[in-house]
Amino acid sequence: MEYIKIYPKSSIKHLVQFFWNFEGDFTKTSLYYHSSVASIYPKLAFQYIPGMMIMENGEQDKLFVSGFQSQTNSFYQLSSNQRVGIFGVYFQPHAISLLFNIPAYEITGENLEIT
Repeated sequence: MEYIKIYPKSSIKHLVQFFWNFEGDFTKTSLYYHSSVASIYPKLAFQYIPGMMIMENGEQDKLFVSGFQSQTNSFYQLSSNQRVGIFGVYFQPHAISLLFNIPAYEITGENLEIT
């Protein structure tokens, strides 16, 4: 398993906290679990090797292949039992209103798939 953070140039630090990349092959090991706590940071993620599952409110489903996750006010759990690869962007908390011209609270807790 490998997790890498890449910090942005100063010209976009007001929007982007960091970029990240996560890869792991969980077919040869036990099931991978990641519990995420509530967060003020919106995220954009692309699964270039899809295979992550998300459990929210006791229901498990496939995590979108590409999408935007707004700030959250509850925890959720990610898991996988296969090879996965994800590239993402952690935005600054105020980026939603700057990028989309809407108040951040309007999409709190939303996972918006990009198709």
